[in-house]
Amino acid sequence: MPKAGFILPPARDPRAQFFRTHLATETPPQPAPASSGSDGEPPRRPPYSIYDTRGQKRRRPRWARIALWTGGSLLALILVVTAVVGWWVHGLVDKVGNLSAAVKGSQSSLNQQLPTAGQPVTALVIGSDFRASDGATAANTSRSDTLMLVRLDPSTKHISLLSLPRDLHVTIP
Repeated sequence: MPKAGFILPPARDPRAQFFRTHLATETPPQPAPASSGSDGEPPRRPPYSIYDTRGQKRRRPRWARIALWTGGSLLALILVVTAVVGWWVHGLVDKVGNLSAAVKGSQSSLNQQLPTAGQPVTALVIGSDFRASDGATAANTSRSDTLMLVRLDPSTKHISLLSLPRDLHVTIP
């Protein structure tokens, strides 16, 4: 056996047969290295294979795409419904909160005539009657059904009612 560090020529080396039969002895042709353009030629693109997927976007599985589209569509629908309901509620609140000048004027006149606590109060309650067979509009066909005078007395803790039915109205010839 030769000394360590001594290399036998390939014909005498017992490992040469292994390398010759099991390993490729020729180097496959290599493409030219990518040029940066400094050698006067235009820059070359690096070689690629059909298996090179570095520049491609990975496609999601079908179930994931279906789930994402369904979820996105439901979210968009919920946002649209929420916006429409919010707009509708805002209109209702705006109608209730904004008072006309006539309403504000009548409120100021009512506030002066409100009774104070502990004093008796009298109120007129009018019941109305409406029949669709009498006419087309409610303004022409509505009439008072009953009239009631209600008196609340907090000192005696009594409520008095006086009912005036519609039948008391008679024509005098």
